[in-house]
Amino acid sequence: MMMHEILKNVWLFSFLTRQDLALTFLRFQEHYESPRFRGEVFSMREFETWYIDQKGNFSYVEDWSGFNVPSYVFEPFLQGKFDPLSNREQRLLNAVKSIEEPFYVIGTNDRSETLDHEICHALFYVDTEYRDAVVSILEPMKEELREVFSKMLELGYHESVVLDEVHAYLSANPDWLESKQITFDPTLSKRLQDLKTKAIVRNKR
Repeated sequence: MMMHEILKNVWLFSFLTRQDLALTFLRFQEHYESPRFRGEVFSMREFETWYIDQKGNFSYVEDWSGFNVPSYVFEPFLQGKFDPLSNREQRLLNAVKSIEEPFYVIGTNDRSETLDHEICHALFYVDTEYRDAVVSILEPMKEELREVFSKMLELGYHESVVLDEVHAYLSANPDWLESKQITFDPTLSKRLQDLKTKAIVRNKR
């Protein structure tokens, strides 16, 4: 596991294997945005049982290639509420202890399109100007983008993070949405990408 600050208050954690990445971030990520476990304390076994019931098998490592966690999500883990921690989880916690809050953590296995997606989430959290601009564009378009919003819920995101996910997919993964026959105005992706480019420049170290 390697870490470095790629933008102001945005930390990238890189892993050699997808398995190490996913099993390190699983409980942090799902405590943040799972439709079942958001805000709850749960064991890995509890999550695996639920996931198998939803998917038919425990395909988590294959299903998810990127992770994004705001700093406040780490608090219950640091407070010992998720005891016992796995060795992987403890290593990540030890690494973030030294980072001044607020910050945002991204986890990837070196896929450029995944990193682009996760950077969208990071900017949505750390840059108020960026978030307000994104919300002002997407909020009035919820009905027009109902297919995209519905797809996010179908993928397993908690409703509280759906707008953030919609913006990240439209900005970083429009080709994937098109492959699922989801319709949207392609100029919307360009508008969001332009906002992201400006925010990256604004938040460079």
